[in-house]
Order: sequence, then C-alpha cells, then structure tokens
Amino acid sequence: MQGPGGDARTKGTRVSIEQLLRQTVEMGASDLHLKSGRAPTVRVDGTLEALQAPRLDDAETASIATELMPQ
Repeated sequence: MQGPGGDARTKGTRVSIEQLLRQTVEMGASDLHLKSGRAPTVRVDGTLEALQAPRLDDAETASIATELMPQ
C-alpha cells in the first residue's frame, strides 16, 4: 500500500467529486485542490494536506472539471 498520492489504484476505480467534497467538509478544510498527476489536496488551517486517494490522471481531472463546469 502506498502513502498519500501513491499509485495504489485498481483499474476502474475513480474518486467522485461528491466523495472529495464530503471529505473536504468533514475535515473542516477551506479548499480542495485538484491537479492532474497529484493526489487531491485540501487546505486545513492554512496547511495543504494530500488526501488518501490515488493521483488524478488527465482524464479524471478533465472529467471532474466538466462535471463541475458543463459547457
């Protein structure tokens, strides 16, 4: 098992934006940062913390962005 941002990903597993936002709120975070090639990261009390989630690839990042900001 890998640490934060590791590649412990099983094929077909995708983190949903709902799960990420829920975890952000539960942690009392003010921000959720999503960037391709990195694990989702939250800002808690001014400190950035990587979530225990796989790194987002280009397709996942684009999918989340399109889900949040449809054309």
